[in-house]
Amino acid sequence: MNYPYKVMPKMDQSLVFKDVEKCLGAGGCIAMFPEGGSHDNSDLLPFKAGIAMMTLGTIVKTGQVPIIIPSGLKYF
Repeated sequence: MNYPYKVMPKMDQSLVFKDVEKCLGAGGCIAMFPEGGSHDNSDLLPFKAGIAMMTLGTIVKTGQVPIIIPSGLKYF
């Protein structure tokens, strides 16, 4: 059976990056999935570069070095 689907247009994430950098620069914390989304696969997907870009942006824009705690979910 063939199901129709739509492809989401590319989204501008610049406001998300700005808000995350502001939060981390002020000593706050965020939680995010390093794979960039959720799925029903029991293995981890390749990590995406967003958190690294947000971390470097925080350092450059605020001078603060945020603490990063890597984590992932794996289930069966």
